[in-house]
Amino acid sequence: DYRQENYALKNGIKVKLNDDERLEYIKAILYSIRGNDLVKHLFYTIADKNIRSGIELFIDFCRSGYLKSDDFFKVRATNGEYIIPNHMMVNAVIRGNRKYYNSGQSKIKNLFSSDYKDDFVDPFIRVDILNWLNENKNKEGTNNARGLHSIKKVMESLVFVGHQSSAIMREINYLVREKLIVCDSVGDKIKEFDSIRLTALGLMHLHLLATPVYLEACSEDIYYNKPEIVKRISDRLKEKDYLKISNVIGNISDMLEYLSLYKNEYLAPKVEVFNGDGVCIYDLNAPYKGLESIKHKPSVKVEELKEKYQPGMQIEVIVTQVIEGGIFVSINFEAEGFIPRFRTFGIEINEFNISDILYANIIKYREDHKRFELEFVNKIA
Repeated sequence: DYRQENYALKNGIKVKLNDDERLEYIKAILYSIRGNDLVKHLFYTIADKNIRSGIELFIDFCRSGYLKSDDFFKVRATNGEYIIPNHMMVNAVIRGNRKYYNSGQSKIKNLFSSDYKDDFVDPFIRVDILNWLNENKNKEGTNNARGLHSIKKVMESLVFVGHQSSAIMREINYLVREKLIVCDSVGDKIKEFDSIRLTALGLMHLHLLATPVYLEACSEDIYYNKPEIVKRISDRLKEKDYLKISNVIGNISDMLEYLSLYKNEYLAPKVEVFNGDGVCIYDLNAPYKGLESIKHKPSVKVEELKEKYQPGMQIEVIVTQVIEGGIFVSINFEAEGFIPRFRTFGIEINEFNISDILYANIIKYREDHKRFELEFVNKIA
């Protein structure tokens, strides 16, 4: 509470703050957000240039029970050298001030959600809609616009692999409403002949599928048809320290076991559709890699990023900040890049906005700035 004057640390010590000191703690929180690439990109993408939305997200973040006053005290006391653990920061964004994750109450949605009233409680509809749009984002669709495709075409493709048409349309409406995809319709009612494309927020959700914190949250909010899996997860959630590492690994493992069983039993692995394109059910490779990452805790080293993103490669990036001297961008939410003003090739800086999706070429990795230097190619969205 911003009106509160006394704060208790975990060890019982009380800290009294005046107005100026409270401002310093707000700065410490902002420093923590900016110092965590994933959390920073979550904020930029969710807010999507909406100041009110950004403020609301920041307030929810500050109120989250996953961040303690001790953490912000350490950030301030060490002049920003203390780093709040990544899983705590991401949980603060995903869960807010709730103990258990609820997709309907979170800015971050569960891509494996389903409706128990359906004949088949299908956990792949949302992720397959987004995945289809992502796989076809570089193909010309409606009015020869790249990445913009008719709902009718999307539905035809997904029905062929086993999804119900009514459920697909319902989830498309949901994803449009939650801004993970955008529709070209000017009316309130979305129709089959309208067209849709993936947004930066939708793309970010697909990248989160490799993030253990997100996967664990989803595992708490799924309709399982296997009672033994339900019992194992519910027993872990009853524990006091329900987010300890062994429980996180167990919950993600059980969720992926269920998803794999459902996929193999009810959905076709691959079907050739009218235009000859292969339409695949989401392959779960990224979630399994996310699970392995938390088991072995590998750190992403600079050398690995330099090997992955080499000079001359053309990549897709999302704008996270625009300044007079150039554009800061996120590279697949795992590395930061910068496009200097002189590398925008005549495009004015004020024509770029936060959450724009661009194509850019990698020039080199700048050791002095710990990020990639890029050059602008063109805008995607």
